[in-house]
Amino acid sequence: MALTRPTPLIAGIMCMSYTVLWLKMVSYVQVSYWCRQKRHKVKKMIDDNNFKKRDLVWYPDNLSYSDLVYFLFAPTLCYELNFPRTPSINKIFLFRRFVEATFLFFVLISLFQQWLVPAALSSMQPFKEMDFGRLLERIITLALPNHLLWILMFYMVFHSCLNLLAELLRFGDREFYSDWW
Repeated sequence: MALTRPTPLIAGIMCMSYTVLWLKMVSYVQVSYWCRQKRHKVKKMIDDNNFKKRDLVWYPDNLSYSDLVYFLFAPTLCYELNFPRTPSINKIFLFRRFVEATFLFFVLISLFQQWLVPAALSSMQPFKEMDFGRLLERIITLALPNHLLWILMFYMVFHSCLNLLAELLRFGDREFYSDWW
């Protein structure tokens, strides 16, 4: 049986992916624009100070496919010419994050199937009858598993999966969500 339209889960994942891609591309274009504007000032400063550019990437050199692909997979929305990098991949840390993400994925699925789906199915009758007392009780019953699933999903995505990706890319900045706190 072929799907004629995407399921809400797939559609939500695709919307999030395209939103992240759009935000990354806006950042890439803005930083490239700023670098073009400041190019002559920086070049004069480097020449005046005898600054060596051995490990750093400068403006026109960053416009490559490898740099763009690295940025698209890096767990950040803000483009930089030189991302902080770790010297090597920590295999123990990588294994921990993989096991943690896999375990949390199965915990989320089991909580969803065992706790949220039965509570949601038992909520259908009060919705049909518009019984506001039972309706309020059902909504309160759904609140706890919903919050727990959101917290676990946040931890799985932002801590486990993004740290796993950062370790694979040797991305040095691990403060993905510190600006939100």
